[in-house]
Amino acid sequence: MRRQVYPVLVFACLMWAGELADLLLPANWTPDQWGIRPRQWSGLPGVALAPFLHEGVVHLLRNTVPLLVLGWLVALSGRWLFVRVAVVTGLTSGLGAWCFGMGESVHLGASGIVFGLLGFLIARGWVARHIGWTVVSVAVGMFYFGTVLSLLGPEPHTSWSSHFWGFMGGVGLAWVLYGQRDGRKMLRGVGGGSPSARELAALALEPDVSTVRKTRGGTKSRAVGSSGVISPETTAPKRRGRPPGKGKP
Repeated sequence: MRRQVYPVLVFACLMWAGELADLLLPANWTPDQWGIRPRQWSGLPGVALAPFLHEGVVHLLRNTVPLLVLGWLVALSGRWLFVRVAVVTGLTSGLGAWCFGMGESVHLGASGIVFGLLGFLIARGWVARHIGWTVVSVAVGMFYFGTVLSLLGPEPHTSWSSHFWGFMGGVGLAWVLYGQRDGRKMLRGVGGGSPSARELAALALEPDVSTVRKTRGGTKSRAVGSSGVISPETTAPKRRGRPPGKGKP
């Protein structure tokens, strides 16, 4: 479990390193100037840098605590899953702020990724139909209910576009990763491999086809149903008897 949390801790440490650099460097070298500047080509690199830049310690703390909690919940399913969610939602929130953010402003902070983690956890429980994940999504949704409501409209001094597109990026990623899982399972071939076109046609047109194979002990039939699951059914061997109407000599 410790290894799973490492990416979350590394991400948080990079956030604090960015704020420490902002405090130590002179005003004309402050990293905050490298944030996202909407619809300006010079502000496009801020999409990658903005999550590690904050306006102050208070702003940083407000993002660090939910990042650790939500990131830990995601990392329980795999540390690389957290990395994937952070990268995808960082891009969606950053590009959303660059395209739709308020002009003449600089967008900073990891709040877009925090909203992305929140959207991913809420959506995964519903699209994956997993009991444990559903419980987590309900608990997270109830605890952060006020935060979700903030997406209904922009607030002063808040990067609403970053929050909204980060949240939508998390929801979309959950649907891509887990929404079509049941469909992929049904299309898997016998033995876990990918089915051929002929097998798919047989399953679609003749869902009750049975193939019979003779064995030494009897006849063994393999029935392939509409679900694609093979269920072996072995019949007892026929006894060798005398023809009817003939008795003992």
